[in-house]
Amino acid sequence: YNDKKQFVGYAMKSAAGYGEFGVTVLKLNSPTVAENSMKGWDRLALVELCLDLCKTFKSMHENGILMGDVNPRNIMLNKSDSSIHDDYLMVDCDSYQFAGYPCPVGTMIFTSPKIYDRINVDPAELNFGKFLRTIEDENYSIASLLFHILMLNQSPFAKKNGAENILDAIRDYDFAYRVKGDKNVTGADIPDGVFRMIWNNMPGYIKELFGDVFRRGKDVELDVWIQNFDKYANDIRNGLYTSEIKPVLYYDPDGTFTRMYKCDLCGKERNMPIGRYNSQEKNGQPHLCFECVALKERAASIPVNKKCAVCGKTFVSNRWDEWLFDHGFGKAMCDECRLRQKSKQR
Repeated sequence: YNDKKQFVGYAMKSAAGYGEFGVTVLKLNSPTVAENSMKGWDRLALVELCLDLCKTFKSMHENGILMGDVNPRNIMLNKSDSSIHDDYLMVDCDSYQFAGYPCPVGTMIFTSPKIYDRINVDPAELNFGKFLRTIEDENYSIASLLFHILMLNQSPFAKKNGAENILDAIRDYDFAYRVKGDKNVTGADIPDGVFRMIWNNMPGYIKELFGDVFRRGKDVELDVWIQNFDKYANDIRNGLYTSEIKPVLYYDPDGTFTRMYKCDLCGKERNMPIGRYNSQEKNGQPHLCFECVALKERAASIPVNKKCAVCGKTFVSNRWDEWLFDHGFGKAMCDECRLRQKSKQR
């Protein structure tokens, strides 16, 4: 108010010292960020942030407010003190959905695919200002944000080598990650890097919820996320799950279900489930770390001419098989000789 007691505006809290999620918490895969501006963050901090965000969104929904355009640019984290993990600001509030006024903007990769069918529109023609989002729509967007936080800015639908258009995968519920009970999903399309081990070390009860949203198209309410993230945080504190941001091993402090091994390609020490180790031993397969599995897949796509160790004929193999032959994992054989050998074994 001015000196005549006339309203002239209001003072907003300054966002100085805050950074968008996209340059803070979603950049933890970068060593530069993880060791400097976000030093002190671990997986427990990420889980606690997810828990607090769910509580904040729940409070908004209870008061009839939807963010609408849920995305990492609309939330800013205190980056001036990396020891504080729950100090964030929600910004661009002028676009929030409230009292029958729709949110006029949106971010496609965080948008529920159910919207397209409900209002009968193609994604390319979607006008966010022409309809009201539902709480279920927002729950989907929040689940996507939570996944990005836990998976260090990886989309639930990103595939290895960009195998599929993200928006098509979203509409098809083509979730890249395997959840217990999935019969037709191997997880082979998970992008290279740290993401496979992050997923492997996540509790089944959290993975199930992501599977419900991104593969089965179910609505997971915020109360359910709150309950399960509270459990996840307590389980980390009690030593049941790793607190590492980027784990390279299966978390198995008692050594009850994994076996340590040295990667046959790079020599790094890693672990894997005992059953997988025994199966590889039985079948004469090399033990590879996840980094080298990615190298293997790339090498297998590079053709190379080899001489058959049985008949002497030249045949087309690949760089990976060449490595196997050179390191004693089978003989270089053409298809005809390999088939003859298999028929003899029968």
